Amino acid sequence: MYIKRRIFTLAFVVILVLIASVATGDKSGFSEYILVFKRPVSQKTYDDAKADVISAGGQVSYEYHSALQGLAVSLPDNRVNTFKSKSYIDYVEKNQEAHTMSSTT
Repeated sequence: MYIKRRIFTLAFVVILVLIASVATGDKSGFSEYILVFKRPVSQKTYDDAKADVISAGGQVSYEYHSALQGLAVSLPDNRVNTFKSKSYIDYVEKNQEAHTMSSTT
């Protein structure tokens, strides 16, 4: 069950990345990431994460509240590893374009 939920969540992240990509301009040394929170998630989790992103010199582009709970952010490349060790973070994914392959049967 956990593996199915994890696969569904990752697939949902890919779909959200494609739908909700936000242009932030050319910021050399910055990259786009999705921060996915550990459950259970409270409003305090969102508030703390947003404050941490801003303190790191980043920006919050979008909040996810449905199938996954987390933030789409722009962070300085040299600060992303600090988020991987935060107690409220489940995982960090680079926000990038994904492609699916279809097959005809």
